[in-house]
Amino acid sequence: MSSFALDRAISACHLASSATMHVYEQIQYDGSVEAVYTMLCDARFRAAVCEATYALRHAVSVDVDGDGVLVTIERVMPADVPPAIRRFIGDEIAIVQTEAWYPGDGLSRRADVTMRIPGKPASMSGTIALESDNGGCRQTFDGDVRVSVPFAGARIEAAIADAIRFAISKESELGQRYLS
Repeated sequence: MSSFALDRAISACHLASSATMHVYEQIQYDGSVEAVYTMLCDARFRAAVCEATYALRHAVSVDVDGDGVLVTIERVMPADVPPAIRRFIGDEIAIVQTEAWYPGDGLSRRADVTMRIPGKPASMSGTIALESDNGGCRQTFDGDVRVSVPFAGARIEAAIADAIRFAISKESELGQRYLS
């Protein structure tokens, strides 16, 4: 089923999933909050994470506005999902992730994060928090995945949540090396 046909079928039925899949992950780093924040705002680091997560193509931009930063990561991923889900999303998945980082106080930083799949009824919204913890930094990712597809939405949400967890684990691996 084409994306257009899927979108029309959803609109015609006026059906939308109101459930979400919650994703909560924590990473402990040996660096300070500001060192981890600097890493997360480094376009080269974010590009390396895209490559480590098997992105077929990617683009990273970092826009500084005073003490706030907007990080935008656009990547195209292979659709490594079961065939029943692939028929909804195709062979590749384009993902646009934005992180709006707020000014910090040296002991903490916070960002609102969104991920969307252009042209598809799927998104994620949440927060990333950096907090000073035992001489290091604890990064907390807390978000909700929502897919508005009747009957298959929960399966697709689970697949997206797994992909987010995989990306967070790769970011952690690369981050530990970046900070050492």
